Amino acid sequence: MCLNSNISSLSFARFKRAHGGNCKFVNLFKSKVRALRNLISNISNEEELNETTRTIQLEIHITCKQVYKIKRNALIPNVTWWNRDFQRKKEESKALARRLQKSRGESATKLF
Repeated sequence: MCLNSNISSLSFARFKRAHGGNCKFVNLFKSKVRALRNLISNISNEEELNETTRTIQLEIHITCKQVYKIKRNALIPNVTWWNRDFQRKKEESKALARRLQKSRGESATKLF
């Protein structure tokens, strides 16, 4: 099963839940539960599962928007030029640096 997510924005909504509002969320969401249960029970293939999951997420998000305050946080964008080869080279250079530091430390203890 693979759920596709097409998030293209560089910000996301972070809801402030520290000051309550949970009872209000539950009361608002209770009215939508029966319809969502019907959607879940009528799933027959993967496309319907994806659509139902998206619908549930949207309903939760809409209810959260009604109840909680929003704090905007910028996402860290993925760097397109950094890849696995660079990561591997970085790890190799760190390993070599550690080996060099250990070898210098051992020779220094032998001298003194």
